[in-house]
Amino acid sequence: MMRCVVCLVCLVCLVCLAGCGSGGSAAPSGLDASTGDAFAAGDSTTHDAQGDARPSGDGATDSGAPAEAGPPPCGTDAWVTYGHDSKRTSATDACLAGPLTLAFKYVPAPPTGKTVVGVYSAIAESDGAFVAWSSQNDPYLGTSAVDRVDAKGTRAWTWNSGTDSNLGNWLTSALGTVVVNEDGLTFLDPATGKAAHSNGVDNWGFTAFDAQRIYAMNSSHVDGPGLYVGAYDPTEKQLWAKNTYGKCRIDSADSAGGIAVDGTTLYYAPLYSAGTGVTLGFASGLYAFDGATGTQGWFQATTPASTISIGTGLVYLVEAAAPGMEKLVARKETDGTVAWTVDLPGASAQAPVVA
Repeated sequence: MMRCVVCLVCLVCLVCLAGCGSGGSAAPSGLDASTGDAFAAGDSTTHDAQGDARPSGDGATDSGAPAEAGPPPCGTDAWVTYGHDSKRTSATDACLAGPLTLAFKYVPAPPTGKTVVGVYSAIAESDGAFVAWSSQNDPYLGTSAVDRVDAKGTRAWTWNSGTDSNLGNWLTSALGTVVVNEDGLTFLDPATGKAAHSNGVDNWGFTAFDAQRIYAMNSSHVDGPGLYVGAYDPTEKQLWAKNTYGKCRIDSADSAGGIAVDGTTLYYAPLYSAGTGVTLGFASGLYAFDGATGTQGWFQATTPASTISIGTGLVYLVEAAAPGMEKLVARKETDGTVAWTVDLPGASAQAPVVA
């Protein structure tokens, strides 16, 4: 089955065409994940492992084996983190049969006298969802909160952090815990909403996981931990931390901070900034770390303009040569060297979809 990469700068258009019944003739398009070649979703060709086009329905692969028969079966996997999975593919094996109808509408209930500042994201499992939101806390950005909502739209519990600045980072459900990295890295009990473990306040950023570890980062040094990317066990014991810095408040930040995991390798794409006179000792770009030990496998200097996703042995990242001069770049997981690039000015900062 061919996989493609879709940049989210185009995804809104694709959804609109499908949902509004546009009479336009343009077919949705994507890029071959192995080669970067463009194709239209409605064309009648498939592509072999080298990206060469051949008519679909020719009855056999280049090896003489029977051609793949139709799409894979529908599944029931959960959407448990940003981008669905730790590879950030934004693709699921679940199927939706239309027409769809509204099952319920859920609105968080703020504390008495407060308002809801924003509802940021929800992750879902078969029996319900965890909703990330914040409530009013003037003059600050808002107090981080999480609700568990069952499959009928009924609230099971609310966890309120008591902190003051929510930046909208996604939750992660993995290894028996719900991970919140929003003004503090906190592990919640999914059944009760109680905070089982926390590293305090002023920790923000993406989270991901593998079969044994939770990965997290801090994107801004304020009054809590300095910059870092690292791994934790399910009890929030930190196993390792790399690219660490923090000597005085607001001395450094990472404005991109994409992390993704394939197997036991953590990939990290930071875009660093530092205060006057600050020398970080590490640079913006794309890193590969051993998930168990934190040992750096390789580094490629670049200017990340998006978060990252992984598929077919490649890491996909929008990179910027200058404002308005972005490229979608596919780099090899083995060493970070470039496999292919496509000019993509004005691309979104979201992880490219791999499906």
